[in-house]
Amino acid sequence: YHGRQEYGPDLRCIDFATGKPTWTEKRFGGGSVLVAGDYLLLLAESGKLTLARAIPQKFAPLASASILAPTVRAYPAFANGRLYARNGDTLVCVDLRNPGP
Repeated sequence: YHGRQEYGPDLRCIDFATGKPTWTEKRFGGGSVLVAGDYLLLLAESGKLTLARAIPQKFAPLASASILAPTVRAYPAFANGRLYARNGDTLVCVDLRNPGP
């Protein structure tokens, strides 16, 4: 994330070699981002979880769902294919493992 939460931060992918953004998304507001294998897990302060491919060419969202009521500020944890997230009074576990065919 780039910027402060109260001023509408952007989500950016930065090229380490040049230090320049390769893409920018303005639609998320404040939140947190985790890298899990080849994926980004974005949890917005609104409680919306977005799964996206972690690629430098473009922002590539795959799915999203509201998993908590606002306001989510605690950093989530990811272990064994499960995301653990909380707001002020609720803790959720979201199973992100591939169920297979």
